[in-house]
Amino acid sequence: MSLGVLSLLLLASAQAQPTASPAPPALTPPSQTADASLPAKPVIMGPEVDLNGTWKGTTSQGREIEFHVEGNTLKILRVAWQIGFEKACVPPDERLPMQTRQGVQVMRYQSPEPMSAGHLKTRLGIGSDLDLAVSGTLAPDGSASGDFDLATVGATRCSGKVKATWKANRQ
Repeated sequence: MSLGVLSLLLLASAQAQPTASPAPPALTPPSQTADASLPAKPVIMGPEVDLNGTWKGTTSQGREIEFHVEGNTLKILRVAWQIGFEKACVPPDERLPMQTRQGVQVMRYQSPEPMSAGHLKTRLGIGSDLDLAVSGTLAPDGSASGDFDLATVGATRCSGKVKATWKANRQ
């Protein structure tokens, strides 16, 4: 190799310095104060949280709610309810006209209703004309809360709906 070629190679390698990669953008540290306009983060529970047991409480209608959890599945639900109709009407079983209807619904699940991360959600039919949806969250501290929706369905002669809340504690 000639001296001229060698000096050109050395010169080229000296000028071809590896370029430094740009510095990553600076990370802004998280704020030390929470923004009150943002919703609180939900409590996330792992499978190690034991929610088994009987939970009892009341609805915003002042009626009882009770449910039994076993192996993170809902086994039994009992909820008392009342629904008002838009006007006095004759129910499907043709009893006397009524303005309100009340009752207690008990569901013993043949196949346990699975719960995910302490969240309960189930739907029940009451007779042929009412639909009841119950949902809520069970917390590791033994408290639970949620809501239920009760509404008439189908071609019923009565029309009404209820949105209520409930609170319960593990016994």
